[in-house]
Amino acid sequence: PYTTLFRSKANEIDWEQRRYEIAKDLYVQTCQQAKLEGDNTAADVFRSVAWLSRVAADYLIEVLKK
Repeated sequence: PYTTLFRSKANEIDWEQRRYEIAKDLYVQTCQQAKLEGDNTAADVFRSVAWLSRVAADYLIEVLKK
């Protein structure tokens, strides 16, 4: 029983960790793209990108859970 429980826990998806990873990847990619395009208004861009990354990650997690 314990090994079955342990095995099933190991196969579960940690959605909060996935959310973090997705948001981080989106954030990095978008900031790199903004920098390539010459947008140097870092503070505004980074805040907006952080918000957008969280929203996109939440939506993707919602879809993946279905």
